[in-house]
Amino acid sequence: MNTDFVSVPATATVAEALEAIRTSTAPAESLHAVFVLDENGLPIGAASVAPLVRARGSELALTVARTQMTFVHPHWDLHRVARKMSDFNLTVLPVLDEEEGKMIGVITVDDLLEELLPQGWRREFGMTTAEE
Repeated sequence: MNTDFVSVPATATVAEALEAIRTSTAPAESLHAVFVLDENGLPIGAASVAPLVRARGSELALTVARTQMTFVHPHWDLHRVARKMSDFNLTVLPVLDEEEGKMIGVITVDDLLEELLPQGWRREFGMTTAEE
């Protein structure tokens, strides 16, 4: 799970959501969606980058967001998370605190693959990372 993600309030426009992406320090793989949060920090929508780019800047970001959201909780096992991402064809999935329902992070498909693939698979296939 990564605690760096892009979110905007429900009152944010498309232009503000795009600016939030531009100025974000979140990893690139976390920037596939901007999460729209209500005044209590609860997610009410997720807007993918393509619909944001296609929309008029003055529109509310929520108007181009998916409001039928799916999510996971921190204690869920890896296979349950993988099924959720696969069932909904997601590259980034919000993680919600169980007690208050607030968004505490995201899991990306990159995170999921890193956990699912066997240890040392990069070396086995002639690939390396900066850490190795």
